[in-house]
Amino acid sequence: MMSQCRNVKRVKINDVIKVSMISAFSILTLINYCFIKLIK
Repeated sequence: MMSQCRNVKRVKINDVIKVSMISAFSILTLINYCFIKLIK
């Protein structure tokens, strides 16, 4: 039982990291897009 709980926790942490990475990437892409628009 304990090992199952640990696995669930690890999966949840991995999901959180994935989601934050994706959102950070999209925010960076948005900033780059606005920056290029400003330069042009």
